[in-house]
Amino acid sequence: MQTEPIYHFRYISIIAVVASFFAAVLMFVIGAERTLTGFSYYLQGHEVTVKEGVTITHDAAAMFMIVDAVDAFLFGLVLLIFCFGVFNLCVRHIDGDEMEKVPRWLRVDSIGHLKTSLAQLIIVILFVNVLEFVIFEGTHAMTWTTLVIPLSVVLLAAALRLMHAK
Repeated sequence: MQTEPIYHFRYISIIAVVASFFAAVLMFVIGAERTLTGFSYYLQGHEVTVKEGVTITHDAAAMFMIVDAVDAFLFGLVLLIFCFGVFNLCVRHIDGDEMEKVPRWLRVDSIGHLKTSLAQLIIVILFVNVLEFVIFEGTHAMTWTTLVIPLSVVLLAAALRLMHAK
């Protein structure tokens, strides 16, 4: 069976595989660093100044850093799924018995599955941004314009849900 010459250009996607793998490793390192920073804030036991005029308790700062670390770890996991998905879809298609050995969470069926994972990640990151705002600014600083971000999170989540409604 002869293949088209253009078919061999699929190997250029190895650039995306390698780059997303290293980006995932970087996000895991960032997540670990934020976790250690959270422990440091908690163990120091004094208030933490986050920006001029805004201080929070050591346990609130630790909580914020841990939430931020989870966000980084989640992004790293999505990058790993993306890395494996691009490799499986474009470079070397794994199927049958070999695919049964791959963990369920790492299985990618289509580009649409990758896009859904990225959309879910964006929603979670926006949610964390809203949480950061509430922690740092407090509810006293909220105006009607600050409701745009939480509203956009809800609308994005609803749109994603509608995309997958059968």
